[in-house]
Order: sequence, then structure tokens, then C-alpha cells
Amino acid sequence: MRTYREFIYDIKTTLGKLSDDANFTVSHILYLTLIAADNLNGEVISKKGGGKYLSTFSIKSSLISDSGSYSKFSLPSEFYGMINDGGIKYIHADIIDDDGVHHPVSFQRIDPSSIRIINMGSATKPSMKNPYFYVVGGTIRLLGINCTDMLNVEVGMYSPISVSLDCKVSGVSFSLDDKIAVDEDKISILRYRVLDMCRYGIQLSVDNTNDGSDTTSYSGKSLPANKQQKTNSK
Repeated sequence: MRTYREFIYDIKTTLGKLSDDANFTVSHILYLTLIAADNLNGEVISKKGGGKYLSTFSIKSSLISDSGSYSKFSLPSEFYGMINDGGIKYIHADIIDDDGVHHPVSFQRIDPSSIRIINMGSATKPSMKNPYFYVVGGTIRLLGINCTDMLNVEVGMYSPISVSLDCKVSGVSFSLDDKIAVDEDKISILRYRVLDMCRYGIQLSVDNTNDGSDTTSYSGKSLPANKQQKTNSK
């Protein structure tokens, strides 16, 4: 498995052969690599799922009761959104029922628009044995169980790679000598995508001059250098 350092210097070497204008720093290529790796991992997760990219959080201490109708907690700042909030894999809890017996339960995912409908039927109404969760803005809301009845709540989410300014990845020290967080068989795809973004950056820097025509007459005058080159090339 390649390290970030090996991958980045491979990209720099390749770009140097492609263009003399390829003046990318290690930090720039690392940033593009992380973006491409996150997108690639997101595609893999949406197709295959699995636990390789899963992060778990214990959020009992973060739960807030809202007027007794539901409990809620704030979402982590970074996780894959995906279709139908699929970035949230599961929510499990250990509860105490009315008889003081402990039970494990799993919350069912619902759409916020379905809340009124599920409350209409006795079989679907939120309860200790039939709890639900849904996402609103930056919070997850839990229906059917009060905060005080839950001993522990665990959330499983698919989390992307993240590097903050202090060079931390998900709270762990980050190093260029760490292994790239992408499956080995996807490295060639990652390489292609990073090179593609770099090539776009090179092309963008070349074409950033506004050489649009105006109403000025150039009769008897020489054309600007960039216009002259385009005219001669036709």
C-alpha cells in the first residue's frame, strides 16, 4: 500500500513531465488527493457498504430531551451524507423498560414527512419496542424512548478522511508516511483523478487572461500579443 508521500511525489514527477507550468506544492497535491480519495471511498461505500469506513460514536452524554416528544443530538461535522441519509449506518441503544429490565434496541430510519403517519397506527407508533430516528438540519432526532430510559446510545456512521490545519486526521496525528486510506485496487483510479484535477488547474492558469473583443478599433494599430497569437494560429 502506498503512502501519501510516495503518491504525492509520483504525481509531482508526472506533472513535471507534462508541463513546465506545473508548480504544485506538496500541500496542494495532498489536498486534492484527500478530496479525490473521499469521493472515491464514498462511491465504494454506496455500492458495497461494509465496516471498513465505519466510525462509531457513543452519544449518550450528548442527548438532549426536547419537551418529552423526542431526544436529539448534534451530528458530527464530517460524515457521508449519501442518499436518504445513508451515511448513518445504524443507531443502537441499551434501554431499561418499565419493569427495570435491560434491552438492546435498534432505531428505524424514517423520513421527517412520515412522522404524522406513523403516529396514527398502533403498530407503527414510536415506542420502546419500536423506536425511530430521522435527520433534521444538523441534528438526529430519536422517537419512542426518553433520554432517561437509555443507558447507552451508539451511532455508526461512514466518515470521510479529513485533515485540518493542525495536521490531524479524525483526531489522530497525521503523517505523509501514513498509508493512503483507499483500497489498493483503487489507487490507479485515484491517481488518474488527482492528475486530472491538476491538469485542469494548469489549464485554468493559462487561460485566466480576459482577451475578449471590445469596440475599440485596431485600424492602423498592432494587436495585443495574446490576440496576435490567436490570429496567427488560425
